[in-house]
Amino acid sequence: MDAKTAASHAATVQSIAAAVKTFHARRQPFRIHHGSTNSTRPAHGQPVVDISALNHVLHVDKAAKTVSVEPNVAMDGLLDAVLPHNLVPPVVMEFPGITAGGAFAGSAGESSSFRHGAFDAAVTCVEMVLANGDIVEASPTQNADLFAAAAGALGTLGIVTRLDLRLLDAESYVRVEYSLHTTVEATCAAVEAATHVLYSHAYYDEDDFWAIYGRAWYDELRLKYHATTLPTVYDKVRVDIEKERAKKGLVDRLALKWPFAGLIGVASALRS
Repeated sequence: MDAKTAASHAATVQSIAAAVKTFHARRQPFRIHHGSTNSTRPAHGQPVVDISALNHVLHVDKAAKTVSVEPNVAMDGLLDAVLPHNLVPPVVMEFPGITAGGAFAGSAGESSSFRHGAFDAAVTCVEMVLANGDIVEASPTQNADLFAAAAGALGTLGIVTRLDLRLLDAESYVRVEYSLHTTVEATCAAVEAATHVLYSHAYYDEDDFWAIYGRAWYDELRLKYHATTLPTVYDKVRVDIEKERAKKGLVDRLALKWPFAGLIGVASALRS
């Protein structure tokens, strides 16, 4: 990374850290404005930390087969930066607008994940602003517990401001492997043996959710890294079904009840 790029990145991160530190001192919740997503919409009047300026590819090291990117770099921009070097990330999501930071925080996967894991498996180091405004790096050898937990934590342990990724040679062909099973039981066993990743929404009540995913280690980590003022993973993924239903109009509510739900299903099938 050249000096000008490094200085610009550092200044942006310092500005973000200062804003976070202010909110932490007040113990005031805030939301993140990424500038590149449709899913984060701050409530009216709620404080926002703007990280939309973190949208640059900082450095590509062809010899080491690595790239340093800011979190708002989308997949199409990442590929535009590394393909000229005949390199590619091990996992590239189908939708070009998915960002590197979002893919890391949300454990994004794609067809190559059967071999390479989720997108975050290619991340070797992250720079983060903790919820108290401290700027730290996390990797397998530095703040290793934070590094392991931040992947898939939906931003509940801090704000990622830089990611270092390992790359692969961009080959002309890919190899496809099929895993064949002769019984439903064998298929289920193979699926159960695979890595499980929290994805999208969860409809458990809170006790059931934490019984599945484990809370003690997560709360200890949030306390250690000053993240207790941030929302939890459960806060991020829970769906209040009754509240969502209350928002719907009469037609939408009727569509959930017998016999209307069945009639609508039949009509939809006929249209298709």
